Amino acid sequence: MAIATSAGTSIYRFALGVISSGVASKGRFIEFDNTGTLGSGVFEKQDPSAFSTSKITGNYAFGADTTNTLIRNVRNRFAMVGAFVANGSGGITSGELDANDSGNVNKSGGLNYPASGLPFTGSYSVSSNGRGAMTFAVGSQTVNMSLYMISASEVLFVNANSQSSDAPFTGSALQQSGGPFSISSVSGPSVLYVSGLCGSCGPSSTPASDLIAGIFTVSNSGSYSFTGEESKAGGISSFNDAATVSVASNGRVSAVGGARPPLLYLVSPSKAFVMLVDGGVYAGFAEMQTGGPFTNHSANGTYVFGSITVTHQNITHESGVATYDGVGAVAGTSDTALVGSTSSDPSLKPDQAFNYTYLVSPNGRLALTNGPVIYIISPTKQVVLNSDPSDLYPRLEPVEQ
Repeated sequence: MAIATSAGTSIYRFALGVISSGVASKGRFIEFDNTGTLGSGVFEKQDPSAFSTSKITGNYAFGADTTNTLIRNVRNRFAMVGAFVANGSGGITSGELDANDSGNVNKSGGLNYPASGLPFTGSYSVSSNGRGAMTFAVGSQTVNMSLYMISASEVLFVNANSQSSDAPFTGSALQQSGGPFSISSVSGPSVLYVSGLCGSCGPSSTPASDLIAGIFTVSNSGSYSFTGEESKAGGISSFNDAATVSVASNGRVSAVGGARPPLLYLVSPSKAFVMLVDGGVYAGFAEMQTGGPFTNHSANGTYVFGSITVTHQNITHESGVATYDGVGAVAGTSDTALVGSTSSDPSLKPDQAFNYTYLVSPNGRLALTNGPVIYIISPTKQVVLNSDPSDLYPRLEPVEQ
């Protein structure tokens, strides 16, 4: 696929999700050229009936993140999560957000776990082509964003402030359902997966990508446990944590205790935006597991996958398709792009075939023979935690039908 703009032409390779009546509603793509930039992301079929300001109405949760410049031994990342109420006529009220700017949480000057988020108001408008604008007024700061409508329940946005002063983040806002929320909204097991940066685990003690994924379980009493793995700099290790959580009616889930306490904003009882209060500025999602206890048959059919939340420029961008036989074998094809010795000389590898055998544990952990670790969210969705010892910059990849 080629996209031509006033800045030039970029080439992309992509993998499509489920096709219905000849149309795919979703896909994963990577930039695949030597223009000096690489990237990966998702594209989704739009609903043109949602192309108006009035379609953004009700309660929304959101999340966004980015990696700014990388300096030796310095992590420079930004993430935010939050929720707001849209009035359907361009006004945002009852906004609350939590932000982590390279370890400065909610402008506190450090890694202080916030008792509450930062309040904000704002505005938005949507043009007839589905493109619009949105602003958040957070104290004395105004954050300007461009937005693109997928549907009335999903909006993609990008920071439109000057990149010389603000982080060039991207994110999404999803319409909430199931509120007002309480502890019962988060009870049960979910797969939590986040990407961040380690401070000095990369070559020559430089920052490198750092991933965490596993099973996040909350009890009716509010205690939570996390059992999973951390992948960084070519090594993977167990990561377990425990604490207690409380849930506000707007979906803000805060934690007390724990080594890396999370902050969540619920989209629904089945999904949340996640940010860890940690210097690595980890950001991602938690999604409720369904369909367990799991077996090899829980992975069955063809899935599309692709890299997300690329926290370091040396991460390999990937998109592709994989087919599970439901018994213990998986095969597929992927395209990858990786920076080379210069920005105009990337490593581009199309049509790479792969095959593995796999074994699924009852909790949804899927182990590939000599391959990455996978956690099953449902029979139609998984998340891959890259764990190749030769890859010093691992990546997360959602896998879905």
